[in-house]
Amino acid sequence: LRTVFSLKLGVDMSPGEVAAYESKNIFFIPSFTSTSKTKPFQDKNALIHIDITPEWSKFCMEIRPRHTDYAHEEEILFSCYNLYKYLRTEKSNGQRIIKLQLLDYDRYFDYQRNIIRINNDSDDY
Repeated sequence: LRTVFSLKLGVDMSPGEVAAYESKNIFFIPSFTSTSKTKPFQDKNALIHIDITPEWSKFCMEIRPRHTDYAHEEEILFSCYNLYKYLRTEKSNGQRIIKLQLLDYDRYFDYQRNIIRINNDSDDY
């Protein structure tokens, strides 16, 4: 049994943005993204729930309070171009919850062919 910890990121998403997440299996988020350990922006219309196994936690880091304008939020920064797998969408109290899993870049990205692999064999995305 592997330990998994979760981070939540609250966002306002259009129906098209939600559909884009739901239609992908494995995908990049090309920008740096951050969230709060204490206030995951619950007031937004969507909550992105990211499951992270300890070995992939190297792709996110806690920001020290002296290095952020949001010290009271215990900010977590995700590196750019992380690979995520869409798991499912749930609803709770009118808020859409999009469940993702942070993936091992080396396992799911073919550097030579510059493509995302669905799994560790020859199936390409």
